[in-house]
Amino acid sequence: MRFSTTALVATGVMAVSTLMGTSAKAEIEYYKNDLVDVRLGLSAGAIYFQNRNSNFGKGDRNTPSNTNTTWNEGFVEPSVKVDFNLEDKGTIYTGLSVVGSYTRGDGDPTGLTQGEPEDIDIDNAYIGWKSPKFNSETLGDYTLDVSTGRQFYTIGDGFLVGDPHFDQGEEGALYLSPRNSFKNTFIVKFDNTTYHADVFMLKLDKDQTFSRVYGTNLEYRATDKFVWGLTYLNIVDSDNGSNTSNLDSRDGLQTSSVRLQGNPFSAAPNWFFAGEAAYQWNDRSTRDVRAYAYYGEVGYTFADVMWQPKLNYRYMTYSGDKASSTDKDEAFDSLFFGYSRGRGSWFLGEVVGEYTIFNTNEHVHMVQLKVNPLEEVTTGFVYYNFRRDEPVVGTAKAYANELDIFADYRATSWLTLSTTYASAFPDSAAKAENNGFNDTYSLILFSASINF
Repeated sequence: MRFSTTALVATGVMAVSTLMGTSAKAEIEYYKNDLVDVRLGLSAGAIYFQNRNSNFGKGDRNTPSNTNTTWNEGFVEPSVKVDFNLEDKGTIYTGLSVVGSYTRGDGDPTGLTQGEPEDIDIDNAYIGWKSPKFNSETLGDYTLDVSTGRQFYTIGDGFLVGDPHFDQGEEGALYLSPRNSFKNTFIVKFDNTTYHADVFMLKLDKDQTFSRVYGTNLEYRATDKFVWGLTYLNIVDSDNGSNTSNLDSRDGLQTSSVRLQGNPFSAAPNWFFAGEAAYQWNDRSTRDVRAYAYYGEVGYTFADVMWQPKLNYRYMTYSGDKASSTDKDEAFDSLFFGYSRGRGSWFLGEVVGEYTIFNTNEHVHMVQLKVNPLEEVTTGFVYYNFRRDEPVVGTAKAYANELDIFADYRATSWLTLSTTYASAFPDSAAKAENNGFNDTYSLILFSASINF
């Protein structure tokens, strides 16, 4: 089946907004009685890109002559969810969604969606049981939730676990990435007023080396607006390959992290804080893995100022492999990072984070400013400074600066329009890694999304 894009091209507004991410859907109540609740949902969108000086003028990875490219992507994902009320025995719930997607034109600058690919796949297909509210003297009021199948799962804001699929090759829609479910899962969740805990098994597909992950996640809700978290992940099985230079480093890789997010200070409600620190180790690979990553973020909302500006600063580090330690791999494996907290989380830049560096071997400063000139309009900019942790070519570490300028218009409760102009200005490391090319790498995109 070939999707038609003629009508979308004619409108000049083609793209799923970056606002969509993994946002909750306002589903339509299709049927409900005392026993059954059936809800329907739909996500759809498309995106149009104009790209200049791919890889700083070096060209697309598969076609170096393509330095200036134009392409578009789109997808449609209908969904259905059904709840069965078991009264005092809880609720059985299930969900199914199907994604149809395409890419047209030159394809993305990484060369992963060239040749006008398209595909239709099942994304979600899961079943679960949620208990009624239990009570004990030790735990207070609490609930249990057990589920299995293909489903979306994220930890915290997606710094490590969020989106396991790249939507590359024949699927198209690399940027939009509508498929965000794990191939198979078994998840047990516990919740009470103070704690949340998960124990899980996640199975991934070819995009993530068919990894199988066991893990635990514990969250302490210090207040309604401030959460501490602890996570442990163990990849017990994986085909060779990772985003590090040690090809078998993912099989047996263990990761632990601690994080915080929110505002613990009730007397200073306009502040926001977030941070996470992760450490990785693996004694089973051909070289020992000892890697780390962390970030710290502070934000402030000028609530009494016109347009209510929101200013955030974040510093991020992902370790790189040291050339001097041949028996050890220090490059951080960024695992299955997602996109649950808007721009910069965790695709760092519309240019660099999407197409050149992928959350390993880098230090990144980020400054973001957002304003609301109208209730339904958000606009602003994001500035990034990128520096290699370890040099890739020669001794150069300074990589690039990037500025992204954006505007989002929430036309209705279910339709969002967006545009972004992004430019990355190369430094010595980018020039060295791209055979001396050092042109400004820029793109502009226009987007529209439907979500209900």
